[in-house]
Amino acid sequence: METDGMKDLVNNIDENKLQEFVSQNNSNYKIETDIHSIQFDYSWVDKIEETIQYLDAIVRIPKKFLMQEEEIVPIEKAKKISMETIRHLAQHTNLIQSVSDDGFITPSAVLNIHKEETYDLYENRFIFSLLNNLYMFIKQRKDAVKEGSFSKSDKKLNFNSQTKVNSELINISLNLQANSYEDSLKSNGQGLDINTRIDKIELIVQDYIKSPLMKSLMGALPVRSPIRKTNTILKNTNFKKALELWEFIERYDYKERKEVKENLVIDSNKEVELKYVLTSFMNYNILNNLTSKKEDIKPEEKKSDDYYLNKSIQDFMKENKDIDATEFKQILAKTFSLYKQKKIKVQKTIYNELCKYIKRHNVDLKRAIQIIRK
Repeated sequence: METDGMKDLVNNIDENKLQEFVSQNNSNYKIETDIHSIQFDYSWVDKIEETIQYLDAIVRIPKKFLMQEEEIVPIEKAKKISMETIRHLAQHTNLIQSVSDDGFITPSAVLNIHKEETYDLYENRFIFSLLNNLYMFIKQRKDAVKEGSFSKSDKKLNFNSQTKVNSELINISLNLQANSYEDSLKSNGQGLDINTRIDKIELIVQDYIKSPLMKSLMGALPVRSPIRKTNTILKNTNFKKALELWEFIERYDYKERKEVKENLVIDSNKEVELKYVLTSFMNYNILNNLTSKKEDIKPEEKKSDDYYLNKSIQDFMKENKDIDATEFKQILAKTFSLYKQKKIKVQKTIYNELCKYIKRHNVDLKRAIQIIRK
């Protein structure tokens, strides 16, 4: 329906008016576009979320090591006599103070063994260092991206034109403004935006830092790169993922912020200017169609049209006295047909140009939106 309306509008164009409208036109225009976008790389959020489950498995069930301390102490300070103590005394008879007649042995000192489970393993210290580094990393990234990712554009058109058709002075002024803003903090598959996801992983890491594993390693010597590739770190899936996260954080570029500020101005393109002039003529034509109807033509105007038609026929017959009515009708029909074809051709040209302009405009608009979103 909209296309048919445009066709009707073009088909009713007065070619002479159009030519005069364009030839008498004096116009100026300015198109200005301001583009501002800030984009951050949030791949680190995905990486941490991906690794959380493996860190959770390590923190919940950490590896333990049974530490054994051996010490020679006076017999009165010995807390427990074990098989290791008796075996050691048998091998070190110098620690025997006396042997009674009934075979009772009195040692002067014995081996005391103290056994204790500890988390102080290299692999656990690696996790201890990773979680502390990860917590600081999240804090720094959270502060860096607090302004958020966004893209916005402000487009302005100012077009002024003055022209004349017959005795009618036409002034056209067009001011158009379009603004767009897009927040790039998109949600993930769970419907959480990026800020919520960051807060969530920060809380999880904070809980890990409060775990028994981390508390037991307070004051332990942190590990540094390069990480020692122990069997556990190389073969255990949880530790392999932890190592990947360690390496990701180390090589992460903190200067990944991308900002684009651009101002585009178009004010001297004749082709663009002509398109707005043609568009202005269409608006003028719509106005005329709304305010003027064929039935509103005054009798004297109709009489004037008849006068010019009769005069044209009389002038033609003065120069061609031998032409009969049949030949005159044929000439008139041919002339009318040629004029009609010419008018249709002009109308099609105008219509095609308008359609091309609309299509190009839509393509340019989509391309601009795609550039802004990148």
